[in-house]
Amino acid sequence: MDLRLFKSQSLDKLKEGFKMVTSKKLFLVLTLFLLATMILGGCAKNSGEPGNPSTPKEEQKTDTQKILLNQIVQLAEQGKIINCEFPVEKTVIDTVEEKWGKPDKVDYVAQAKGSYATYGKHKVVFGFNKGSQIFDVRSFDDNVKQITMSKVKEVLGKPGNTLQYDTEDMLVYQAGENYELLFIFPKATQQEADPKLDHYNVFYPRGTVNLMADDPGISYLQGTAKTKATNRYEVAGIDDAAAFEAIFTTVQGLVKKDDKSQVAQYILYPIHVSIDGKKTKINNETDFVKYYDQIFNEKVKKALIQQDVNKTFVNYQGVMVGDGEIWFTAAPDKGHKYYIYAVNNS
Repeated sequence: MDLRLFKSQSLDKLKEGFKMVTSKKLFLVLTLFLLATMILGGCAKNSGEPGNPSTPKEEQKTDTQKILLNQIVQLAEQGKIINCEFPVEKTVIDTVEEKWGKPDKVDYVAQAKGSYATYGKHKVVFGFNKGSQIFDVRSFDDNVKQITMSKVKEVLGKPGNTLQYDTEDMLVYQAGENYELLFIFPKATQQEADPKLDHYNVFYPRGTVNLMADDPGISYLQGTAKTKATNRYEVAGIDDAAAFEAIFTTVQGLVKKDDKSQVAQYILYPIHVSIDGKKTKINNETDFVKYYDQIFNEKVKKALIQQDVNKTFVNYQGVMVGDGEIWFTAAPDKGHKYYIYAVNNS
């Protein structure tokens, strides 16, 4: 055989063998690639199937309830509910009527120790005492009605008290030093084991106290009426703390509005004040209104408007506002019972 022919044939066989080996390797690589793609694709598909952690939509719903509950707590510590500017303790019902108009209805509830004004449009109900001071404000806002009982406990922890009634259950939490936060739910059933909120309240217990009637008031945190209410104003001869605080709040509101004739009714005459740098005796409401702007100057008004009644200084002389700009005292024989008897406006 010709040597050149032999070499040519051998070379052709080598090429064919190389092609076969290459094809097998390529086939193997492609096969492995397809298998890997199928496995990864299956994992990605299974990640959204039932049994996996909550979907982003569910997590968003949960977070929304948590955010709302935190907002409710923050406002409650200020005596307020959501979507309402009027705090308990520091507001009288007259102030609400000036801004929102007359309520849809007013009901007296003896068990709650006050009257309740309903504002359906705003989905808010105010409870107020005989001094017109608001001690209870309730929110029926649509947003709160999505909050479940389990979510309240999860976010806020164990309640300070749980009260059970015939048709509803109440979770009670402390809100700051002076207020209570009440969550009212319908009774749990087999169909609804985790009921949704009906409404919630911010409640001011001291606003229900009536020492004149030996009534210690209501505290839902304690579950029943308080055993005995304390009266920080007793040394000043003020025997009804709730009534005094209601009048104090009323006068604050009147001064804020510059309602001169109404403020004049809460002055114990005669009263000595400074007019044009001279000590002047004001004998009646007419004279007081005449010199009102000089008596209740900006310094005096600011001191009263900004004063927290719970942080007033009290001694045998009375209740002091600010640095002594105003003093209140008891006058049992007078109509309002508690009056301003000194104004230091110099």
